[in-house]
Amino acid sequence: MKYKDLIPDAPEVSEEERLEMNEKYMKPYIFYHKTKTQTDCFCTSCLKRYTLKRSMDIESPLDEEQVMFANNISRGNTIRCFSCGRTAIAKTTGVNRGRLAEWHYLCRWYSADNGNTVYAVCGELVSGFGQIGMSIEEMAKKYGGALWIPLHVVRYRKGEVINVYQKYTGVWEYSEKLTEPKCCIAGSLYPQYAFFEDINAKDVIKDTFMRYYLPSEYQKQPKANSYYGRDGKCFLMFAAKYPTIEMIMKIGGNNIVRDIVYGSHYKRAINLDGKSAAEVFRTDVNTAAIIRQNIRKLDVSTLQAFRYLRKIFPNATVAEAIKICSPMNNINYTKIIALLRKTGITPAKYYNYIDKQGGLGGCWHCPTAAADGLYYDYIKECEQLGYDLKDSQINRPKDLRAAHERTASAVNAIIAEQEAKKLANKQRKYQEIYQNYVREYEYSDGEYCIIVPKNAAEIIKEGKDQHHCVAGYAERHITGKLAILFMRKCEKPEKALYTIEMDKHKVVQIRGAGNITNMTDAQKLFWKKWQEWCKLPMSKKHPKSKKSA
Repeated sequence: MKYKDLIPDAPEVSEEERLEMNEKYMKPYIFYHKTKTQTDCFCTSCLKRYTLKRSMDIESPLDEEQVMFANNISRGNTIRCFSCGRTAIAKTTGVNRGRLAEWHYLCRWYSADNGNTVYAVCGELVSGFGQIGMSIEEMAKKYGGALWIPLHVVRYRKGEVINVYQKYTGVWEYSEKLTEPKCCIAGSLYPQYAFFEDINAKDVIKDTFMRYYLPSEYQKQPKANSYYGRDGKCFLMFAAKYPTIEMIMKIGGNNIVRDIVYGSHYKRAINLDGKSAAEVFRTDVNTAAIIRQNIRKLDVSTLQAFRYLRKIFPNATVAEAIKICSPMNNINYTKIIALLRKTGITPAKYYNYIDKQGGLGGCWHCPTAAADGLYYDYIKECEQLGYDLKDSQINRPKDLRAAHERTASAVNAIIAEQEAKKLANKQRKYQEIYQNYVREYEYSDGEYCIIVPKNAAEIIKEGKDQHHCVAGYAERHITGKLAILFMRKCEKPEKALYTIEMDKHKVVQIRGAGNITNMTDAQKLFWKKWQEWCKLPMSKKHPKSKKSA
């Protein structure tokens, strides 16, 4: 499959354009081979082969220059090609040409339909000079300049963008999102990091419907008449599909557009299908007017913060939204706004209070060391305790740190009480499980016995005494997911011998001290008798009549 199967009207890079790119971007080399009488040469820029004699009758300065060239050329020298006059690096025909290979990622632009359609054809320009030892004659026949491999193609029309790319498997696909490029380069498995240098963007776009869509913010010009990187073409995708982008740019919203192009989560703050400023910025007419007046100060985050603030505080200002989104804050701006909504404190009062309590700027690894992080935790604790967050005595205590210590202690006490209740509930539920385990597994022959632990603490102690990991099974034991049993000597039931894990009547594992199982003959005999007893039905394990017993 080729990209023309997906975009049939898309142009292809012509042979003349490929040779032009080869000459412009590829490092030129002159491969040479010396004999006693002549030097055979091939230029990778002009793709011409020529032969210069090493000795001849000198009739002109040109003859003298050719003889000097033929005799003095050596590997690594910088010389001028006698065919095209371009400066090139001399290499012998036996050089390892794999080291000379180059890759350039380029984009050519085309227009059609009187400028109403624009195409961007991106690809890889690869040089390969043949095998080691290939003669000058063979190179002249086989090497036709750098190879052009298309990787990514975009078609722009008003309100429509088709974006196709070649996966690293070689299959061409449509891109569902306005992101670019989406192709794999140089063996990379991360196509989003691919970048293309544009060759003729300005010359083509200036005569198309996108002539106003090339802002200087998206141009980085390492070379004349070109710009570099993914963001320029990605911007053009948004601008071609959504006329709203042009409107935002015209009123000065470059920062907002930049965030959209860079992939920020803009959809909650911006409606690119909107027809008016209020629809675009997802707000009322008055707030939209303020946004337009201050648009140069806003990006997507501050715009979102300003919209939220105006819903809570109708008189909130853009400056307050900018401060809330400041990187000096130790907590996310959305959490700050949620905190202001719960407490009813205005942004001005909030920052005034935080300044009095110690200000912003805590350590990056411990944000709660700063007053704003501490205050966020304090309000969260007050909410857990059911306090009235609108009460000024609660939401702005005189000593924040002391108030936080009190609420933290209260919350910890509640958590401890809840954990104790959970443990008590588990223990009550375990009593029924324990009784079933006792009937199912407990057994004695007078010398050895199998017993069931009464609680999780006994299992944890068993793990410490035996130096193994049975403590990790305690939770599953008391919830009935498995059974942990202890094998003891009857006269010393407190001393651990072996720990057993059971799945119904099946022994999963048995471990002694240090996970070692080394039973005596008497213990093995008991172990065999107990396993046989386990297989009996409950009526025979615990007979009701003495006769049955």
